[in-house]
Amino acid sequence: MRILLMIFALSFSSAYSRLAAQDLTWTTDHIQTMPCADAIGYRKFQSDSSYSMDNAILMLWSVYRAESGDVEGFSDELNNLGFNKISVIRQDPKGAQVFIASNDQNVLIVFRGSVSIKEVLRDAIFGQAKSRIKHISGRLHLGMQIHFNEMIGEIMSELANHDPHKHKTLFLSGHSLGAAMAILAAAYTQAENYHIRSVYTSAQPRIGDSEFFRQIEVRLGSRLYGLVLANDLIPQLPPSKWTASEFANLIPQGDSMKVKLEDFVKKLNYDISPGQITSFSGNHFPKRYDSNELDEYEKRFWQQLASTVHTSNFFDIIKELQERFGSHNPASYLCQVGSALAESK
Repeated sequence: MRILLMIFALSFSSAYSRLAAQDLTWTTDHIQTMPCADAIGYRKFQSDSSYSMDNAILMLWSVYRAESGDVEGFSDELNNLGFNKISVIRQDPKGAQVFIASNDQNVLIVFRGSVSIKEVLRDAIFGQAKSRIKHISGRLHLGMQIHFNEMIGEIMSELANHDPHKHKTLFLSGHSLGAAMAILAAAYTQAENYHIRSVYTSAQPRIGDSEFFRQIEVRLGSRLYGLVLANDLIPQLPPSKWTASEFANLIPQGDSMKVKLEDFVKKLNYDISPGQITSFSGNHFPKRYDSNELDEYEKRFWQQLASTVHTSNFFDIIKELQERFGSHNPASYLCQVGSALAESK
């Protein structure tokens, strides 16, 4: 299983807004430094909408800024647009792990992806363990559980300052590891009687087993909106038990090795991600998948990837896989999603 361990460990490293207050046009000076500035353009934050692509792009921008390390700049942008209360949680040399911003009606909670060595190592602890997170059952990715439990106390303490009477509307967002944190935080805060309007994630990896999936799907499924790039490996990891055979075919090491790898993936026992996923492929019109369609989507992903692997050398396989990592960072997501939407108009 050394092959699988190395694939997961290498895969889970992330490369590294102005958000508008309700119904205000959004833009930012920083966006002019991006090659896709024209595609992203001017958009509105729709506080009364459960789902909109404008909101999706705005939340993508917030994650991009959260991972930029410019804590003061991002805080100023939020403040200038009407979010007059800003909290920064677990600040480190790479920036801050969580931003909470609020106005009189809304609260934004933004989780960055994996940018520190500690966070990358947490990603790689992909074995499951019984949930140690209050309000959440099932078996979950152990590294994610550890990461979440370390920060949730601070998040809830700050959230109480932003929404003491629990009457505001919460929007959550995150990228990669941060996407998983956003979903866990949404489930946790909902159980604490906060109102969740929507959760926008990008490049979200697998979180847990079928019990976890069913629970989150019932409680939050209609409010979970995932964005994935069709050539990004991370959202398919760890592979779900439903696609163990397709994943095993990725490694051309003979039938015996494939059987062992397939059995190992089934024992990992990951289910698909809850909610709906919108997949972007180049500038083609995006396609949305409900949760009951995602197992077939993942099977096609591994089948297509396996067809591109033309070597039995382990290190050459890793090299081929690593070529896909360039599309994983928030800037790539922001540009590709914005460009696809601009082309589809």
